[in-house]
Amino acid sequence: MLNLIEFLSWIPVITLLIYVPIVCYLDWKYREVEPIYWLGLVLVNVPTMMILFVTTYEWWMFVVSLVAVAIYYGLMLMHYIEGADFMYIMFILLFFVYNPVSGHWLMALPFSIFFAACTGIAGMWILTYNLVKHQEISFDVPRHVPMMFVVSAALILTVMLA
Repeated sequence: MLNLIEFLSWIPVITLLIYVPIVCYLDWKYREVEPIYWLGLVLVNVPTMMILFVTTYEWWMFVVSLVAVAIYYGLMLMHYIEGADFMYIMFILLFFVYNPVSGHWLMALPFSIFFAACTGIAGMWILTYNLVKHQEISFDVPRHVPMMFVVSAALILTVMLA
């Protein structure tokens, strides 16, 4: 039987994975995720993370997550990552510190590696599409790319493989 701490360590993973179809649909259909959609994720995970940090997690694990968030924030300021994509990445980095599937800590690093790999693969697909469809070398597509699919793929890979 799971004790309380083991149960609480599953909550961030489960809630982030529940959000995958929601944010992917909203990004695909409307090209944005309204801030109200993040409320449930925050209301469930902030108290959970506070309990876990007081009882189990070390303070420096949160610092590693904050450094990763700062790096992605810089990418957002340079317009490489936009609004809702950054929000989801930020929540993944802040809430997904421990992977209960594998028992590993500091998921910011493997998530960032998988995100870079998924972004590179998406870029190659876009480049191939433009070469075949428009006979030009370009990473531009109409309405931009719904990056929630890339972020979600990186999250799923991190949960399963890291």
